[in-house]
Amino acid sequence: HGMDLNIVDLRQVYREQCREFNCHPNSAVTMLLPEVHENTTELTVLDLSGNVAGRVGTVPLMYTLAYALQLQRLDFSENYLSNETIDKFVSIFGRHPTLAWVDFSR
Repeated sequence: HGMDLNIVDLRQVYREQCREFNCHPNSAVTMLLPEVHENTTELTVLDLSGNVAGRVGTVPLMYTLAYALQLQRLDFSENYLSNETIDKFVSIFGRHPTLAWVDFSR
């Protein structure tokens, strides 16, 4: 059984990733993710500026967004991410098919 990546429930993936990383899902982040009946290919831009995910919740969110195969722009500005977190981002998204713009300022 191949998974249809166009209908991945990003909210469920995020909850599972948070469990994996032993942190609580952030309700503001959950609301930014498409609902299960929405096609994840519609998620092309995501604004996470202003520390929406928090330092602990950023890595589980990155693993979740790896399933958003049409994501083109991602704003992590004003999250004050560590170099280690940015390195993790590069390892997760290094081969992402569509991501072309990321903001890590501040």
